[in-house]
Amino acid sequence: MKPIQDTATTVKQVNKIGGNVESDKNQDHNLYLEIMRRQEQEVDNKLISGQMKFVIEDRVFKAIPGLRVAIIIAKDIKYNENATLKIRKILQTYWQEGARACQVYSNVQSHPQVKAWRDCFQSLGVSVKKYTSSVENLLKRAVKQPDPRSINPLVDLYNAMSVRYILPFGAFDIDDLPIDVPLELRFTKSSDTFMALDETQSNSVPENEVAYIIGSEVVTRHINWKQSKHGLVKEQSTNVIFMSEVLASIPQNVVEQMIIDLFKLIKDLFNVECRISILDISNPSIQY
Repeated sequence: MKPIQDTATTVKQVNKIGGNVESDKNQDHNLYLEIMRRQEQEVDNKLISGQMKFVIEDRVFKAIPGLRVAIIIAKDIKYNENATLKIRKILQTYWQEGARACQVYSNVQSHPQVKAWRDCFQSLGVSVKKYTSSVENLLKRAVKQPDPRSINPLVDLYNAMSVRYILPFGAFDIDDLPIDVPLELRFTKSSDTFMALDETQSNSVPENEVAYIIGSEVVTRHINWKQSKHGLVKEQSTNVIFMSEVLASIPQNVVEQMIIDLFKLIKDLFNVECRISILDISNPSIQY
């Protein structure tokens, strides 16, 4: 893939004081447009055999109108101690930003972007007393605990993005995914099973849950509620597919800034060019 010419490769704080803020905004917007143009050039819904695939079932878009899924693919990640330390600082900063964003409301679930997920789950027949979105779970911890728990560099990075932009985020280790069986976001079937992180055997799941699935193995239940043991991002994962589910009510400027921020961070931290696509009803699949 031809590298995208990043006009501003240094990571800037959102609340920048001084400097030409308007110029920075224009550069960021131009970078976003270039990323999206790159996606348009790569779109081809005639999936080719021999390449890994991610496909969203049409029924999902009908059940969740306006749903978009941002896909970020980063390969050949190069770790170093400096990057790990930077990520920990980023997580701490973004963790506090997310907490402050929620503290202006009576509770976390009242934040519009969190409430949107509760409404989405309820529209799918999911009990929000039992199941809540990953971003709600993270933000509840952020409000209660000033210091985040570090897991590993890449998980810390996507958790930081989640709490800052108040969007659910997840990822899978590409090297743990099969080449010949697609990763799907679809409704579950009676034959599908799930093994949670704290379990030792797979169990059946109810039909008609929206989940990430490989073959008949559910790898994340209820879109972003809980991930299985399969495909977990590990301490030294080098090829990763990140995803963030974006509901129709989420402001476009939030999505745009999230993409630009993550694009720059991955480039700055790991010295790799990531590939970004936004899947929607008109573009429901990607090869990677």
